[in-house]
Amino acid sequence: MKIALRNFLTTLRRYKASSLLNIIGLTLAFTACYIILVQVRWEMTYNRTLRDSERIYLIETTDWYTPGRWQSWLSRPLSERLISSTSAVEVGGCTWGGFGPMTVLRENASKMGYDRFNNIYAGSISLPLLDVFDFKSVAGDVHDLKRAQSVIISRSTAEQLGVGVGDMLWCNIDQPSAENAREVVAIFEDFPQNSLMAKCHMAMDLGDESLDDPSEWGYNYYVRLQPGADPGAIADGWEKFFIEMNPSAANEDGHLDTAPVRLSCIRDLYFEADSRVPCAQGSEATTWTLLGIALLVIVLAFINFVNFFFALVPVRIRTVNTFKVFGASASSLRFGFVFEAVGLVVVSLFAAWYLAFFVKGTEFASYISASLALSENLPVVAAVVAVALVMALSASLYPAWYITSFAPALVVKGSFSGTAGGRLLRTVLLGVQFTIAVGLIVATGFIRLQHDYMMNHDMGFDKRDLVAVRLSNTAARSYDVLRDRLLSDPRILDVTGAEGRLVNVSRMGW
Repeated sequence: MKIALRNFLTTLRRYKASSLLNIIGLTLAFTACYIILVQVRWEMTYNRTLRDSERIYLIETTDWYTPGRWQSWLSRPLSERLISSTSAVEVGGCTWGGFGPMTVLRENASKMGYDRFNNIYAGSISLPLLDVFDFKSVAGDVHDLKRAQSVIISRSTAEQLGVGVGDMLWCNIDQPSAENAREVVAIFEDFPQNSLMAKCHMAMDLGDESLDDPSEWGYNYYVRLQPGADPGAIADGWEKFFIEMNPSAANEDGHLDTAPVRLSCIRDLYFEADSRVPCAQGSEATTWTLLGIALLVIVLAFINFVNFFFALVPVRIRTVNTFKVFGASASSLRFGFVFEAVGLVVVSLFAAWYLAFFVKGTEFASYISASLALSENLPVVAAVVAVALVMALSASLYPAWYITSFAPALVVKGSFSGTAGGRLLRTVLLGVQFTIAVGLIVATGFIRLQHDYMMNHDMGFDKRDLVAVRLSNTAARSYDVLRDRLLSDPRILDVTGAEGRLVNVSRMGW
């Protein structure tokens, strides 16, 4: 082992350019592969890290405006009736509009005032949702949320706010008082970041709101089914309730023309293409494309690695045969070559780790949904290391066998590079390498064209010199005063406001 290590270090010093280019190529390839696989893993495991995710379903109904599509906004009277009527449903609960940013105040006695925390994601939930998603209590009991003026918060949020069970908070309150305070009754374990519950930093009890209002369709309902229950059969059995609530919708046979409701497993929501769901969504084709790109990058790195290894064969045959003359065994020499290849890969892996650590602190990391920290992506790290070691073994075994196959007397004989087989192999490898590289460049060009099209598409108004901001509740109530103040600045031509975003991916149909 010591001899192999010494020979490896000697090779690095003697063939500096080749070794450096090899390490740089492998480092960039491993870094790119790691980053891509982190994103692919995040997308493919979305919602799957939630406990019993295979038994948790989102209730969806037919879209009111687009035939053939589905949406997940329901009314409470209908949904509660569906859930209570089905024994196959273990428990079902809802959120109202999901979890959005909220301003939270915490009393600071030393300053005789309040500390303000913005963008704490909070929402109102029905109590059964605590069991649907299995909220894990860290302190207190999450089911105490049923108490009036109470709130539960996640572990990380409790640390951020510096509060514990029994402390008081004010949520979206401009004038805090004892009457509008909320008591922290429990702290729960944070949900996985790649799940629809990731932004559940704080939750309040929805209570009986809209339970008797069939016109309010602003609730997302989730159900946990009994083990072995058939979601399709459950959805089919719910048709009669829709007909009872809307008899005119039934056809001559007493049935609905289209299925009024379906149950979608939360494991499949990320790639669900025919519905608007209350969580992150992506394209399955894009995810598989990313995985394909990662594989192509590794193939390029492998070919590059093999080419560099073969490029050194002619100049190293003399050295190898000299060692054999002095009694070195073929097996020890072959082990030295394999050790050298593994050493290059290991050095590249450490360099790739440092590069990924650097990327984590840059703007580029914002394009990745998941954290790039190695500790949070151990399966990806293991996969990259395994691929790297297989690459090292595959690229070094044949050259190691070939170089050591000559008789010691043939020190100055021809080399593999001069044979027809050697030339054919190098030509094939270079051809494949250039084909993949050109293909990736062309694909990148088309992606850039698509990006430019989206950024420069005519939206019906001039986007230049426009600024949009989100107002606080206080600023919104004083909009006219704010508008007059802004218009007093000669650099501002005009000001307008709206209840929601003027440019949005979706909005209320009416």
